[in-house]
Amino acid sequence: MLLACCTAALATLASCSYPTPLPTPTPLPTVTSSPAPTISPTFTQEPATIAECLWAGLGRAFIDENANGQRDASEPPLAGVRFFVDDPYNGFTDVAGNAITDEQGTASFGVGLPGCPRTVFEVYAQAPEGYKTTTPTRLHPSTHSNITEETFTFGFAKTK
Repeated sequence: MLLACCTAALATLASCSYPTPLPTPTPLPTVTSSPAPTISPTFTQEPATIAECLWAGLGRAFIDENANGQRDASEPPLAGVRFFVDDPYNGFTDVAGNAITDEQGTASFGVGLPGCPRTVFEVYAQAPEGYKTTTPTRLHPSTHSNITEETFTFGFAKTK
């Protein structure tokens, strides 16, 4: 009964009213044996391996004032753009964590790859409120003209 009450209390974060205390059990006879040997464990600290391989990328976002999908010299960076990295080959989404552009319109992201598996990444950026994407919405490393040495550039035009 007490176990059921306390289990329900943990599940609902409510307090538990305890029943009348149970009688003290009769002690069991003590069995003695020869003392167990004392073991002093020795621990060696080995470096932890989180991932054998790392893939890194740099995201850039800009205000595409003329909405032509190309960054012109006069077009300013756009802060606050969130970048995502998916691995559709292995069925994983948002594997790079939280990468948001700074005031220079730049965000860096990386993906640890335990065991160095085969991967196919897609990088995309979430258009901030009041903007729409003017460049391709998903870019693949080394397969698109907007990618230069793992840099992924996305343009955004203000919506009317």
